[in-house]
Amino acid sequence: RALRVQFLNGLRRAREPISRHGPVLCCGWGGCRGNAFTLNGSVASPIQLEKSDQPYHIDISAKAGATKARAQGSLRNPLQLHDFDLDFAISGGDLEQWYRLLAIAMPQTPPYHFRGRLGHQANVWSYRKVSGMVGHSDLGGDLDVDASGKEAFPTAGLGSKPTAFQDPRGVRG
Repeated sequence: RALRVQFLNGLRRAREPISRHGPVLCCGWGGCRGNAFTLNGSVASPIQLEKSDQPYHIDISAKAGATKARAQGSLRNPLQLHDFDLDFAISGGDLEQWYRLLAIAMPQTPPYHFRGRLGHQANVWSYRKVSGMVGHSDLGGDLDVDASGKEAFPTAGLGSKPTAFQDPRGVRG
């Protein structure tokens, strides 16, 4: 299925012209690599695209299959989709699904959710100050994905806090 996106003005009426100064609401649906895809959110006025020296504000939520993501913040060069730093949250049923959606090889996992700062410079996507959970385990740190080769290559510096057992007598091995 092709992706379809509808842009609405701030009053959510599709038949009225889009405001030159207010935010633009958007919603979309379609398919993404065999998964149903939806997109909802708002972006700054298109007039701001003419002012490349000003940040372009976005707040976008997307869902592809069981994977959900939300990006909030400012893009410094939105037409080139690089040189940005956004608050980015992602959750889903299994990290292994990232390969099907994003061509990033990840291991099979229980459900997960993460939040951190998403950035993009040259061919490297970065996910910094990540915190979240995979199953019942916390996970935090940094993840870089180099997309310059035939397949994306992830490099991570991730860690987990040790579990503090209040009553070791209740733990049996």
